[in-house]
Amino acid sequence: MQEKKPRVPSEAARVKRNYVLSKVPEILELRNQGMFWKDIAEKVKLNEKTCRRYYKKNN
Repeated sequence: MQEKKPRVPSEAARVKRNYVLSKVPEILELRNQGMFWKDIAEKVKLNEKTCRRYYKKNN
């Protein structure tokens, strides 16, 4: 039986993840100020679902 190689994220995936993680404090702050998800997503240049997901993980 062949062994599966561990999955290594691509360079692009790492770059995007680092960008998203750098925006998490801003997402938290804007949401706590009562801003809507659509407005937050436009401001930090991310998808609305991505903003919600990372807000949930970090709050």
